[in-house]
Amino acid sequence: MIHSSANVIVHVAGTLDAAARARLEGALAAAPGVARAQRSARAPRLTLVDYDPHATSALAIVSAARAQGFDARLIGM
Repeated sequence: MIHSSANVIVHVAGTLDAAARARLEGALAAAPGVARAQRSARAPRLTLVDYDPHATSALAIVSAARAQGFDARLIGM
């Protein structure tokens, strides 16, 4: 069985403290179809999300961030 994967970069506007970054990563990682959500060490406003495109979409991922109150946008697919 072949598993497909995709990734997207989510940009969050504003300054995030450690608690907010953890909340964002947790919310994204818990979204259905998401395999991993990891903040960029060099650019703390960016989070790389690996996901199964058969189980979810980039729009659903950014919507999960927005549902937590973050001003999130997709910047890479």
